[in-house]
Amino acid sequence: RLARISSGCCSAFGLRSADMTVQGCQPKEPTSIGIELGADDFAISWETNSQGGSPDADCFEIKLELFDPAGRCLAPWWSRTIDHSGRPRKMLELAYPEEAKQIQVLRAFTLKVAVTAKIGHSRGRSLHRQTTRDSQSITRQLSPEFFKSGRESLMAACRACSCARGAHMMEKMKVVIVGQQHMGKSSLANGIARWLHQDTGLDDQMAPAPAGHAAKTAETKCLEVPFGQFGFAFIDTPHFASVSDDNEQHFQALLSRGIPDGTRRADFSGSANLLKDPPQAAILVVDLMQWRDQRKEVERYLRKVADHFHSAAAGKVSFPYVVAATHRDAFLSECQGERPMRELEQAVSSLRECALTEHVYTITSYKKKAAWSLEVNDQISELLCALVTFAKNQDTALQVNRERLWCIGGLGAALAVVVALVAVSGK
Repeated sequence: RLARISSGCCSAFGLRSADMTVQGCQPKEPTSIGIELGADDFAISWETNSQGGSPDADCFEIKLELFDPAGRCLAPWWSRTIDHSGRPRKMLELAYPEEAKQIQVLRAFTLKVAVTAKIGHSRGRSLHRQTTRDSQSITRQLSPEFFKSGRESLMAACRACSCARGAHMMEKMKVVIVGQQHMGKSSLANGIARWLHQDTGLDDQMAPAPAGHAAKTAETKCLEVPFGQFGFAFIDTPHFASVSDDNEQHFQALLSRGIPDGTRRADFSGSANLLKDPPQAAILVVDLMQWRDQRKEVERYLRKVADHFHSAAAGKVSFPYVVAATHRDAFLSECQGERPMRELEQAVSSLRECALTEHVYTITSYKKKAAWSLEVNDQISELLCALVTFAKNQDTALQVNRERLWCIGGLGAALAVVVALVAVSGK
């Protein structure tokens, strides 16, 4: 009898029985999707709204698609649809498809996930989420070919700098690392050290501060890393929250004088040593996530620091520097646009404009036992090559050498006066 009444109501309003089922039995829809990317597989989890009078879904449709992140993410190169019965899963683990595997690496991809709740013939609205990742090595033990091109380019740049500026400079090229708190300065130094050693199993050489904690670097710390017959000395510095007032004086002292290892920021000016050469180049570190969330503040800071680089040593030296934009992996992972790589390129373009340099490199700092990435390898190689080339063409000790000559001249004149006075008194 109820079925006849329902059928009659449907006829009266011009609706089919299936439409009534959809409207009357809308399942609880998913409210969040989690995606975890591992070395060999990935995991999907989702949750539904526990409130409300809608019935629980008896099935979830999981649609998975892989795209080329450099494109518009319209035509997937791999897709799969899974029907999962029962309650929402905390974790649905799946292996990467064979199409994602290339020689030694998993190719870069954008993974799109759509979860749809179903009950009978009724479907809820689909919830979508995506994540993007660079290529990564399948194995931790890689052949030298994986690094060959980047390391050969860096070696050539080091040889050119050694010929132009002298072998002593490239025995230990001093690179100062500057930036605000929690930008990833110490992690960047550790990651570059692992790249130079070709060893992601290398222990941290500098202690990075966990996010949300107080700044870890209280004084300058030097990390020396050999590279063939050459070498680098990366100088991690206490953070400069701003470059104004007293900080301007300390920042200029950092660029124009040799600062002893273990010096606190407040002592930079008083500890500057005229007998020691200043650093040969600098890496200005900025966090891509902080740039995304606090863009105006970050860009204002970058412009101020860039002005100091261009007028170092009382305006006598244009200090060589590049920008390392850290947390590339997090930026791509959280990007929900159709063209993730295009959004990364737009971020780089904006950073170039406010940092007053074309040399901005997006970096994922290699952590201990992390997988290697072709894209990050290229960015690290290009960053180091640019630093060495700029140091070859700009002598940051130019003003210091002039002051040394003035001091020597002054001492010579004073000595001549003393000798003359002694000679006169002897008569």
